[in-house]
Amino acid sequence: MKQKRILELIIASCFLIVTLIGSSQQVFADTPNDFNIGSYQADAKAAVVLDAQSGQVLYAKQAHEVLPVASMSKMLSLYLVLQAIHQGRVQWSDTVVPNEAQANLSKQTELSNVPLTANTAYTVADLYQASWIYSANVAVMLLAQKVAGSQEAFVQQMNAQLQRWGVKDAQIVNVSGLNNDLLGDLQTNGTAPHAENGLSAYEVALIAQHLLQDYPEVLQTTKLASATFAKGQADQTDMKNWNLLLPGNALADDNLPVDGLKTGTSDAAGECFTATLPVGKRRLISVVMNAHGASADKSKRFVATKNLLTQVLDHWQYQTLTTKNQALPGQPRLQIKNGVQQHVTLVAKQNFSLWQPKAEPAQGHVQLNKRVVEAPVAKTKIVGYFQLGNQAHFVSNPASIQIGTRTKVQRLPWYQIFWRQLQSIF
Repeated sequence: MKQKRILELIIASCFLIVTLIGSSQQVFADTPNDFNIGSYQADAKAAVVLDAQSGQVLYAKQAHEVLPVASMSKMLSLYLVLQAIHQGRVQWSDTVVPNEAQANLSKQTELSNVPLTANTAYTVADLYQASWIYSANVAVMLLAQKVAGSQEAFVQQMNAQLQRWGVKDAQIVNVSGLNNDLLGDLQTNGTAPHAENGLSAYEVALIAQHLLQDYPEVLQTTKLASATFAKGQADQTDMKNWNLLLPGNALADDNLPVDGLKTGTSDAAGECFTATLPVGKRRLISVVMNAHGASADKSKRFVATKNLLTQVLDHWQYQTLTTKNQALPGQPRLQIKNGVQQHVTLVAKQNFSLWQPKAEPAQGHVQLNKRVVEAPVAKTKIVGYFQLGNQAHFVSNPASIQIGTRTKVQRLPWYQIFWRQLQSIF
């Protein structure tokens, strides 16, 4: 019954939310709001775990529900900053100067910030690092100003980027993720006084996925457990990364080598965390939104993340199903009519791997265009498909791969064909 339940869950879901790195359309409608092959549950209001390269979903809980995301918004803001850097529109050595209002906001100790001095220049590099490591709100606001000229223009860029990724239901009202009522006169024009950024767990994971795919160097910053802001300046600040799962921090786990990405906290969002870690040659992304637990417990989002990732890795394994130009599992063959050989071995036309429940090894079957093929047959001739036993595994990556012949098969001379036909009669 347990294996049947696992199969039902897999059939009822579709794992992938992306096609190609540069895709402009995402297939959110076909991803499961809830998906779990085991009995475990994320200790949070919403959560998702997926493969960073392929987008294959390994766990989902209320993953389509749009919720406040707080400072996890900065992943999108800093994606656009990195984009501007790569396009040459902004340089790491460029500087930004905060005004009095921005400097005053940066000194509010109840908010995540590095204290800034009005009319003092800070480099893009320092502000970028502070935005990741210390979740510095005014720092990311200054970066947005540098990239787009104003907060309003940058928010438009954020929404436009989400549209290009196929995200249609996000609410983005500012660059930092703070609730608007904390921004005072620095609130983005045209947004509601108490509004806050909102995304679903899938959409947060999608931003993280694009960030890691397009700008993998981000990990060189997010993996830092500590750093110093504005070193040598009057307002030099020692920063301790809020990500407690990083090596060297309080909740680090040798079995889960987390090297990013971003925390988020607000009254509406609760305690949130987007994590990433390498698993062999793969990389996973997890998102935990509004972790359950006492309000005073500042470790609950990290404990929830550790428990969720541990359970996922206990239940899943990454498996190679086919290897390009190698025989298919079981070494099936194609029947050849009037050929020198009467059968030819079938091979995969591409590598194919996926995460697979450990309790249910991957299955597949051959689907031939024709059961018998007339000789001659060219080497690597496409003759059909190798399909996963479960066609619901994928939305946009192939649930089947092309198969071809391992060797060419020459046609028999006419007299040998005639002789073979005589033999079949008698």
